[in-house]
Formats: sequence, C-alpha cells, structure tokens
Amino acid sequence: MSQHIVRAYDAEFAELDRMVAEMGGHAEKLLSDAFQALEKRDAALGELAASSDRQIDDLERRVQDRAIHMIAKRQPMANDLRHIMTVLKIAGDLERVGDLAKNMAKRAIALEYILRESIALPTDVLLLLWLHVMGHSDDAVAKG
Repeated sequence: MSQHIVRAYDAEFAELDRMVAEMGGHAEKLLSDAFQALEKRDAALGELAASSDRQIDDLERRVQDRAIHMIAKRQPMANDLRHIMTVLKIAGDLERVGDLAKNMAKRAIALEYILRESIALPTDVLLLLWLHVMGHSDDAVAKG
C-alpha cells in the first residue's frame, strides 16, 4: 500500500487490514475446533465452537461500518477503493467460513448422541489443507 499525505488515512487502512486478519484468526480457530469436535464427537467443544461464530459476525459488521465510513469520509479512488472493496469481500467470505464451521460444530453435537463409536473421518487432511490456504491469504493481506 502506498503512503498517503494524511497519515490518518494510512492508519484507517491499517486498522481495516488488522480487523480482517483478526477475523481470519477467529475463522481459523473456529474451523479447527469444529473439525476436532466432529472427529472426536465432542459436544462440549462443538457448542463452544458454535457459540464463537458471533465474534466473526461482529467483526464483519465492524469492518463494514469502517469501510462505509472510509468511503463516505475519504472518497477513495483507484487502488484505495479496490483495497476497501477487497477487504469487504474477504470479510464476507470469512463470515461465511464461520457460518459453515458453526454448522459443522452443530453436526458434531448431534453426532455425539447418534454415533457413540468413532468413525474415521479425513478431517485432518481437510483441516491442514484449509489452514495452508488461509495462512497464505492472511500473509498476503498483512503484506498489503
């Protein structure tokens, strides 16, 4: 990201990026917990994971509010506007990941009572793949 004449503008972009990175961390943790709950049939972990989706939803709302404020106040153009729009898209995608992980956690709660014996699920491979992809995208956002 290029430097702007008004340092507060750069700080607003940095805060927007920080919020999305925080969302990514919460989504990563939620998905990891949901996978573990599903694999271990752990209803308590499933309930904890399902309830933590609220943090992601709240962060998405804050990102949207901040982006709207920046657009209204700064009237960004070109790269700045693309940056804001990309952050909004990423935030929406992370919120959806959180919703899907919450649904997985809810299935883990149901499975604990249905299936008492452990059935091998390939969750470890799926989780490692997702964490690898998210790690690269988080790094890209952090680097700007």
